[in-house]
Amino acid sequence: FAFAMLYYTEALGLNYALAGIAMAVATFWDAVTDPLMAYISDNTRSRYGRRHPYILFGGLATILSFYFIWDVPGIFTSDTNILFWYLVVMNLVLRTSATVFLVTYTALGFEVCTDYNDRAKLQGTKFGFNMFINIAGPAMAWTLFFKDPSDGTQATSIASNFIDMALVFSVAALVFLIFVLYSTKKFIVDTRNSTDIEKFRFRLFIDYFRDIFGDKYSRVIFLFMMVVMLGIILVASLQMYVYVYFMEFSSGQKSIVHGGTMVGAGIGAVIMPFLVNKWDKKPVTYYSVIVSVLCNVALFILFVTGLFPKDMVETIFGFEVPVSMILFLFFNSLYWMGSGILNPIAMSMMADLSEVGKYKTGELKDGGYGATLSFLTKVAMSIGMLISGYILSWVGFVEGSEVQTPEAINNLGAATFIASGTIAFIAALVITKYPIDRNFMQKIKDALDARERGEEVELDV
Repeated sequence: FAFAMLYYTEALGLNYALAGIAMAVATFWDAVTDPLMAYISDNTRSRYGRRHPYILFGGLATILSFYFIWDVPGIFTSDTNILFWYLVVMNLVLRTSATVFLVTYTALGFEVCTDYNDRAKLQGTKFGFNMFINIAGPAMAWTLFFKDPSDGTQATSIASNFIDMALVFSVAALVFLIFVLYSTKKFIVDTRNSTDIEKFRFRLFIDYFRDIFGDKYSRVIFLFMMVVMLGIILVASLQMYVYVYFMEFSSGQKSIVHGGTMVGAGIGAVIMPFLVNKWDKKPVTYYSVIVSVLCNVALFILFVTGLFPKDMVETIFGFEVPVSMILFLFFNSLYWMGSGILNPIAMSMMADLSEVGKYKTGELKDGGYGATLSFLTKVAMSIGMLISGYILSWVGFVEGSEVQTPEAINNLGAATFIASGTIAFIAALVITKYPIDRNFMQKIKDALDARERGEEVELDV
């Protein structure tokens, strides 16, 4: 996500709005196919279980199509319209493959943990490892693949840099896919003779998800996660241009700052379970949003208003210290720490709601709840990509140009900081409507245990 917009516009010369559309269309398609994939996976009869066959084949297809997102055959780069449709089609293939992999992978995670606090631990740990890998990959990519040439050319305008990066990432992804399959094989359950698996019927498919959408608690989390993801994708897309044009960081500084966003998000994910254990999930979301909003206000005041020169350097103990970079790194990393808390908390809340749904309907729809959340967050991602393309055009950026006007660059910084802070605040307003806490979930678990014993406990849900 972060590099794609840069690649399409800077290296391939695609219009900002068209680049946003190419990514948005595919992500929206990805969202639409999530519920269908969840239903198929939940009702799969296989010797190797409901999840692992899709994780294998979906993962392999994702890796292959990912590589060809970047390594575009020359026949498709000669004309802007042809390039646009190539990117649309390849993104559609990539997103379809990713749906097959990620929906089943997420559902497997829901099946692994059934405890209220353990769900938070699992999602926080998963997100934390994700951020660690992002530091080793995308953050270091600035130094490994995008060192600015001595002739003043922007490294992000050279297509071969992106292709080198794609090859390394594809190989790494294959290694991790094999690791995931091997390390989770103990969770494979032969479902060939399962009595609770039904044949696909469109009416049953609709009924399956109508119950999920009809859950008043779920709708709050769905909307909350959509708002959070809209902010994450919008900032992730725009901040790459902020590094290059607004702050004018060197390749090394870009790695440090971009890595800082992942360190912040990773720290947020790691400390999230401890914060939840102390304060519960809903209060932690409030604290996270407050941090996110304040950090964006600070970045706006420091750099958009010109309070601190963006090239400010101080000599301390004989060393030149880039003060502006350190200030940006600090507040930007704290913003991403808040996002690193919000994302896995929402996932763990969804696992809770799946258990509430089991109490209400008698069916455990882990795949369905996970896919519905995925569907709606990807709709938000699609909107975020579309908006980011139009924001770049609106602030005055010119695609394919290595030099942008000072007014356009300053507008970009202002738009990025204002949008991210505002969206975080809206997320806090949404979560005020969420009533579920630790005590509520304990009652649900006790009621389900009683039902297993042949007893019935009536709860007001």
